[in-house]
Amino acid sequence: MTVEQYTLRPYKEHDTICSIRSGKFVGVQFQYGQVKFLENEDTGECTLNYEFVVHENPENLDIEGELKSDFGQVAGDILVDILVKELDNKSTEIPWDDIDDVSDEVKERLEELRSEQHELREASKDNE
Repeated sequence: MTVEQYTLRPYKEHDTICSIRSGKFVGVQFQYGQVKFLENEDTGECTLNYEFVVHENPENLDIEGELKSDFGQVAGDILVDILVKELDNKSTEIPWDDIDDVSDEVKERLEELRSEQHELREASKDNE
């Protein structure tokens, strides 16, 4: 996954704008809306689902039409990058035991992800 360069800046009281700084969509500024992790009950895998609102599109690219899929991929890659960086910055563990209304498969996957994240944090410390 190649992530385009981007910057985040405050917008209004509690929101953030993402400004793309490289690639096909340079100059586009957008905001994420609702973000969800959707579980496939058959496979136990999760899919990241998100909405976005474009605030500035200086080249008038057809983001809502012909380029919607391409822009969606770029926005998704940036969102994953943001989430990974935020997880990297967390020094405390989230008490997954407090989650009551999810399936055992999701709890198992969350435990796997927590372990993977812990290993990545430890490896990062070793490389410093």
